[in-house]
Amino acid sequence: MVEQIEGAIANIRQLLIDVGIAQETADGSLELAQKAIRPDGTIKDDKVLTDSVVPNGITERYFAQTLADIVLPDSVETDVVSLTLDKLRPDSEVDVDVAIRLASTDDIRGTIRVYREAVMIDTFDPYIAGPGSTLRLIFTMPLTETDTPVGTYMYKVTFEKDGGATTLRALTRSSLRVKEIKR
Repeated sequence: MVEQIEGAIANIRQLLIDVGIAQETADGSLELAQKAIRPDGTIKDDKVLTDSVVPNGITERYFAQTLADIVLPDSVETDVVSLTLDKLRPDSEVDVDVAIRLASTDDIRGTIRVYREAVMIDTFDPYIAGPGSTLRLIFTMPLTETDTPVGTYMYKVTFEKDGGATTLRALTRSSLRVKEIKR
């Protein structure tokens, strides 16, 4: 009987030690969690292990495309495609991808511009010599913005033809993709 009581007391002591260790572990975890979280409830950037971040894990995607061919006149900056983005996080990246499908019976030359509101954020000056046949080309212009504040923005793509073909068209399904990556 005495041995059973001593065994029970030893088990209770071990249980109290285990409970104390568990409480210390929980307190330590809580303290670490509190250090990793900002007052607004978001996780601090420097508190996440790099290998635990899943690239493009949480995103908002926006997509627009042309529904009809657009004739591109000489020396006139013409809107090709646009969309509106509601940027939700101040620390997110915004990836912009433009695909313009151009068709011409002659040279293709001009300037592709990408705007966020009235600010030009990228430009490309294609020149393709192609007399005598219809050229169907896709220009893809990826870019990433990392410093855009929270807000609503209109992104648009324009093309300004600079001589060349008598008829230059931006084809149906020219597109603009914008993706907000929230890390």
